[in-house]
Amino acid sequence: MDVDSRSEVYIITEAAPEQQAPGKTRRYEHYIARLMSAQLSATTLPLLVDSNASGVRRIAASFRASRSVFKRTRRDQALVVLGLGEVHMLLLAVFLVLAQRKVTYDACDSWKLQWYSRRAQMGGLRSFVPIVGGLVQWLAPRRLTVSYISRRDASADTIILGRRKVDIVPPEAAALLSRIPPVSNSGIERVVAAVDLNSYHNRHGFEEIIDIWPAVRAAFPNVTLDLYGKGLSQVDVEGVRVFGWAKDIRDVYAGNSLVYVTNRNGSGVPNKLVEAVASQRPLLVHESLSPLLTTSPWVYTFRKDLSARLVEALKDSSICPSDQLPKLRL
Repeated sequence: MDVDSRSEVYIITEAAPEQQAPGKTRRYEHYIARLMSAQLSATTLPLLVDSNASGVRRIAASFRASRSVFKRTRRDQALVVLGLGEVHMLLLAVFLVLAQRKVTYDACDSWKLQWYSRRAQMGGLRSFVPIVGGLVQWLAPRRLTVSYISRRDASADTIILGRRKVDIVPPEAAALLSRIPPVSNSGIERVVAAVDLNSYHNRHGFEEIIDIWPAVRAAFPNVTLDLYGKGLSQVDVEGVRVFGWAKDIRDVYAGNSLVYVTNRNGSGVPNKLVEAVASQRPLLVHESLSPLLTTSPWVYTFRKDLSARLVEALKDSSICPSDQLPKLRL
């Protein structure tokens, strides 16, 4: 981020960070960590836009908010609009650029990859939202800088970006995850999955692991499937334990755990993938996520053979050499 170290950076969010969805809160934390590492001070400006309102109402609220942000800021100050796939937040960024403000719009995820994912998993009118967002970003003034969570996402949007400046702000994992005791060679004792059923990226992967679990449990009667996340209902399947939201993130990945990532064909970098890599656990991921990971004996990818690959992973009790542990490729 091209900002004078003496300048203050304003981070504009849709709502107060603690009131947003977990993914948006984490992205806010990524940006704060990035600014702190650059020794930059930041002020958060929540817009208090109702995320449940219609698209038209949110656009109108963003336009009203742009006037208050304009009055509060100066031309020499940097503004970061945390958009995360929200078209009304992108329009806010455009309004502010037209008002001669120095703005970075955090798309976070690729519009193109979002469209592919929504078309495959959702359908309906909402699957066209990324097309609208991509068109608005393509038409936006070239002065608008755009940031992404990974180079994969930025590269997918090459045509949309044109020649505008691009910034990569990668995810940050909690440092305490790297201090969890390592996996021992006594074998995997539980399969863990962090699930957000409000996200369409997760639902299919969640339903599939529940469907195949009885067969896996029959082969490995001492292994449990432990589920974490907000809003999860109890699952009446033997060997499945639902813990809900974990107050301590270390509880999710502790012990001899294999991490199953429920996301499919998505954009961006799932927070659960970042956390699993930081905690140095074996991973079971859909092949669409493999470009985000280095090659490792502890990365088990699958396409349509989830049950077979999970059984294969559970049979393997070997310890991965430290120089071959999974790493993110961003």
